[in-house]
Amino acid sequence: MKKFTLICDFQGGQKAPFDFYIGQSDAEHHPLHFQTTWLSATRGGTAPADVMESLQKLNILSRENNMDFEDLCFYAMSNAGQEKQEDFVSDPAEQNEEHNEEENQSEESGE
Repeated sequence: MKKFTLICDFQGGQKAPFDFYIGQSDAEHHPLHFQTTWLSATRGGTAPADVMESLQKLNILSRENNMDFEDLCFYAMSNAGQEKQEDFVSDPAEQNEEHNEEENQSEESGE
């Protein structure tokens, strides 16, 4: 079983982190069905819809391909984090250089 934290929406427009646990679920329920039901009934919170949809797709994929659901989720989350890091430029000087290069290319092409 693996633990992960999501920023959930709560009554009154509040957002707060909430821990969930991923494990092998039965085929009839969403992997977080019981946890999100409890969260809604007890705390008035909801997990992000896009995450819920993604987990359901991963659950189906793991069953169709006889893969471990926990490992597949860990792999998917790790890769999603890397893609975001690769798209992020942390050095403002690099951002300025990229912007200047784009402007120079536009001027040279007459745009």
